[in-house]
Amino acid sequence: MNKRKIAVFVEGQTELVFVREFLAKWFSYDTNLIGFDCYNLLRSEFCDTSYTFGSLDSENYYMIVNVGNDCSVLSKIRDRIQQLDNLGYQVVIGLRDMYSAQYIIDAKGRKIDNTITRLHIEAVREQIEHMPKGEMVKFHFAIMEVEAWLLGMCQFLQGINPRLTPEYILQQTNIDLFKDPETTLFHPAAELERIYGLAGRTYDKHEADIASVMANLQLEDFIFLIKSEKCNTFKTFTDSLLG
Repeated sequence: MNKRKIAVFVEGQTELVFVREFLAKWFSYDTNLIGFDCYNLLRSEFCDTSYTFGSLDSENYYMIVNVGNDCSVLSKIRDRIQQLDNLGYQVVIGLRDMYSAQYIIDAKGRKIDNTITRLHIEAVREQIEHMPKGEMVKFHFAIMEVEAWLLGMCQFLQGINPRLTPEYILQQTNIDLFKDPETTLFHPAAELERIYGLAGRTYDKHEADIASVMANLQLEDFIFLIKSEKCNTFKTFTDSLLG
């Protein structure tokens, strides 16, 4: 019998794979402790992605939903919050990237602007405050993208190719992974693609790309990032996810 029943709405395939693989690793693939079903939300219909782990009766059960659009995460939650409450979900989590076309317009360029970041977060919080059942919702942004969290655990890159050390990457690309990616990298996915290029590999946010990254990450990597001074949004997201 599950003790926690949580719905997680994410903006895309990258986030869905990240969340499902993180959960499986965190709970050591123990189906007594963790169960989840993954869905793509297409034309307002839940489409099974054929990826299921554990069961609805696992102690911690998650429904993970890819809405397919960064700007739709909150609206899709709003449309379904009453139904999710009726089904016994205690918490509904939203996750999207801060990086967007609108952010570039608001920041007047491709740069991290802390004022604009704060305004985007406050705008979402205000909407949630006025939403029926808004107290169930915990909304999170990855700044600027989930790939910043991956680069915060950059040790996985040496599993891709042993020469991809932070020192070598800095020398070849001027990407400084010794610093917090959330404060230094405006478009982390593009930077990860550049780093992969050093090893003759590609990263293009396809499902196979993020699945390959997650296969190289271990539980210890996530714990390392949580305890580090990097990627504060990862810490707050996992706090909501794990309770």
